[in-house]
Amino acid sequence: MLLSFNACNKGEKKQEKKPVKKTVVHQPVVDSARIADSLARIAERQRALEEAAAAEAAKAAQKYFLIGGSFQSMENAEKFQKELQQQGYESEVIVRKTGPNTDFYKVSYKAFADRDKAFKALRDAKKQPNNETVWLLVKR
Repeated sequence: MLLSFNACNKGEKKQEKKPVKKTVVHQPVVDSARIADSLARIAERQRALEEAAAAEAAKAAQKYFLIGGSFQSMENAEKFQKELQQQGYESEVIVRKTGPNTDFYKVSYKAFADRDKAFKALRDAKKQPNNETVWLLVKR
């Protein structure tokens, strides 16, 4: 004799196991020292940019130049400019595209935005020995 038992739950459905989705929430680690350092670097960069812009604007406003020499060759002008820079002057070679003496390269050793200061510096410079040939270029 063979006995078999078959258990069947007709009213119940077999429940399937659903995969559980795990969500990982990352909480940012706030390092206030790092944030403060970053903000300080950003502020420093901003100050540097503002100072550079102000210096550029001031340089653009300069229109009076004490000229220490005028040369027909750029090579000679650059050589004289380097000598002046080695002496501590903020020298530059000025090339004029229009107006008188466009074929000369002028080498300045001081620049001014203020007319009165420029003429006073010219008078003072001419009083110095071996400086009698200094002249003032006015950019328009």
